[in-house]
Amino acid sequence: MDSALDKIVRWSASFGGICVIMIQLVCFASFCYVSLLEAIPAIFKDSIVLNTTATAFQVFFVVGYLRSLYLTCATKTSLEMFYKEIEGVFNEGDNDKYQRCGRCREYRPDRTYHCSLCCKCVVGLQYHSFLVNNCIGRYNFKYYMSYLTFVILNAGGVCVMGLYYVMCLYHGLDHIDVTPWLMAIGLLISMTVLTGVSFIYLLHLLLINEDITWHEMKYARDPGFTDLSAMIKGRYSFVTFYPNLKKVMQRSSVVLELLWPSEYEWQRQSHGKFE
Repeated sequence: MDSALDKIVRWSASFGGICVIMIQLVCFASFCYVSLLEAIPAIFKDSIVLNTTATAFQVFFVVGYLRSLYLTCATKTSLEMFYKEIEGVFNEGDNDKYQRCGRCREYRPDRTYHCSLCCKCVVGLQYHSFLVNNCIGRYNFKYYMSYLTFVILNAGGVCVMGLYYVMCLYHGLDHIDVTPWLMAIGLLISMTVLTGVSFIYLLHLLLINEDITWHEMKYARDPGFTDLSAMIKGRYSFVTFYPNLKKVMQRSSVVLELLWPSEYEWQRQSHGKFE
């Protein structure tokens, strides 16, 4: 039974996450306007083929971003999903296999940790992300990686178009009819987002190589897990990275799973709802 404080914390975290998602969608709508209705038609106005190709790629990036955002938000990360995965229930007397959480009193498998914001145990907990208003765990981590991938692709696309526009202005070429202040704001925001999200993305790739979660790195006793320079220089290996990445993506083709992640069987039968 949740205490009153737990309920307040959970509702506050949920409200804050919803606000962040709304702001994110408003910014993304502005980005779509700049890229699809301003930049692409102006830059590729002399070539129908390039204009159509760039628009098609941009539309795919937009659809992929919205789909991965929805799947990351809507996928439940609680122990309920673990019950569905093993198609059974915990045997409460089997203490050798499961441990009981000291906060929510639920029996849980290994590498399951309690989220203080959601007030629940999450299998393979990474952290609670306000960007998607959900915990990042075993059952939505691949969707989250896809979401970060599309954020990088969309922000990178605006950066490329913005820098091309700046170069044209620098060389005295004024054939690109784009609203200057709108392009400047879009370029500034995109470069900021690209830098921050790329850092998070790289860190997650390093953690995948180590086969540990963000939560395990944060509370690890091994100092090597928290030393990023050691992870990059001495611990990183493609031999261990690619198999671990395939295990996370749960598909033989990692690129396809990042660009269009497949749903779990239980999701196709009863699509997850927002918690």
